[in-house]
Amino acid sequence: MALYILSSFWPLVIIFVIMAVVRRKRRRGGRKGGTELAVSREDAVSETFLLLSIFFLGVTLLSLNRDIGSPISFQTILLLTSIVGLALAYKLKIVYTLAISTMGTFIWFVLKMVEWTKEQEVNTSGIITGIALVGLFLYLLGRFHEKVLKKIRFSSVYLVFGIIMVTFLLFILSSRLGLGMLEDTTGAGSIFKSWQVTTSLLIVLLIELGAAFFTAVRKIISAKELVAVIIFTVLFATIALLPEQDLLISGGFDFDTGAYESGSYTSSGVFWAVLFNILIFFHVLGLVFLGYVKREKWLINLGAAFLFMLIIVKYFDWFFTFLDKSIFFIGAGILLFIVGWLMEKGRRNILQNISTPKQQTEQILQP
Repeated sequence: MALYILSSFWPLVIIFVIMAVVRRKRRRGGRKGGTELAVSREDAVSETFLLLSIFFLGVTLLSLNRDIGSPISFQTILLLTSIVGLALAYKLKIVYTLAISTMGTFIWFVLKMVEWTKEQEVNTSGIITGIALVGLFLYLLGRFHEKVLKKIRFSSVYLVFGIIMVTFLLFILSSRLGLGMLEDTTGAGSIFKSWQVTTSLLIVLLIELGAAFFTAVRKIISAKELVAVIIFTVLFATIALLPEQDLLISGGFDFDTGAYESGSYTSSGVFWAVLFNILIFFHVLGLVFLGYVKREKWLINLGAAFLFMLIIVKYFDWFFTFLDKSIFFIGAGILLFIVGWLMEKGRRNILQNISTPKQQTEQILQP
């Protein structure tokens, strides 16, 4: 249940982060930087009405399709509406429509993957791989828009989408709940039994790898970013090829102690748990470090927020079944206070180090 709640909630988080990032860039750079969500309030209203028109277009197509006997699937209508939205977003330079249309295209891809895996009864681990590969590609696409096309507002949309997709998957898979999900996704047949799933993943993989090497050759991303992208690509591509996994030992109610055991890890489960926890930790730290190197305050703030969430989630995941409940919640309160204070202090110091050279340069250039 918790997994389904998180899956339905994270798109709203993406939209909120996109708006926060672009708004922060607008405050920092003003209109000259080209990062504002809208040029004026009137322009924002017109963009909102255009977004509503795209939404009503999809509703109209759905109604017409139903009236004539539904010859076209819902996924196809969603894709057509999203393509129209993407075209208008690039034509009119509208961030709202770009964000929603990008999400619509992604949802279409996931729905088709779910449909194909159910029809052919193959492993649903390919869906996890597809989401990760799309996220990595969107990150690279965001960097391309930022460095080459100089579309800073559009780059923010793609960067936030890509970062949150990959981070969300690592968060889930590094937990006991996520490993149980991974075990369930490998219980059916190989993805090669479905040519649709295999072809789709292969196309996305080739596009993502092509984008990675193109951006590396053009020096749009650094060597460290390329290494991280390759590591995540290999990891999530491997997940799609996994045979049936036995990761968790089922728990249950112990009548002798009167306690409920949530289950322990098998040897394979320990391996994947250690791997995912190491990756999520260095991934979050890497976001903070990348933000410091590129002097992007929003990336530092986002990485710090993820790091704070990671510490709290791991505390609940690791110690909830081992500590007495009173000690657990007292410890959680103390941990929240200490970690929050240390992280906020560190974040302020990093942001101050970023701002100080810029202020000194402005003072030197002043007559």
